[in-house]
Amino acid sequence: MYSPKSPRKARTGSVQIRSSNNRLQLVFTFNGKRHFVSTGLGDTPFNRKQTQDRALEVERDIAYGEFDPDNLDKYKVLVALTTVEPTPTNTNDGLDLPEIWNRYREARSPKKSASTIRMYGWVTNHISRCPYKLLTEAQAILTGWLPMYLRIPQNGF
Repeated sequence: MYSPKSPRKARTGSVQIRSSNNRLQLVFTFNGKRHFVSTGLGDTPFNRKQTQDRALEVERDIAYGEFDPDNLDKYKVLVALTTVEPTPTNTNDGLDLPEIWNRYREARSPKKSASTIRMYGWVTNHISRCPYKLLTEAQAILTGWLPMYLRIPQNGF
């Protein structure tokens, strides 16, 4: 069997990568003070490579005298640089649920078998019986009409 490796003291100026709670950290000593930089990344091979790149950057800054212990955020791995604003959906485009279903059915029907086209007819009948036609009423279909239509008890049993 393999003998467990005994932890050795890291050489001066080196940066170690440590996994703590399945998250990667950079651990190093500068001017006699121990520093821990949490990257926020999970312990995966790709994230280890990113963290290794940051460790080399820290080692380089220490070697060239450019290391600033007050600004450790520089060495954190940035996952997303910007936030994306959600685009508002245009609900006034004039389409309702039956119209969207008919467009879908027309586009897909030429390539489908007779049994699939027959199933499309069943779905069309169900949509025509639904009292909610607007796209903004999608939640009402799921919470109100669909369980009642399919006779699903509200408590799930």
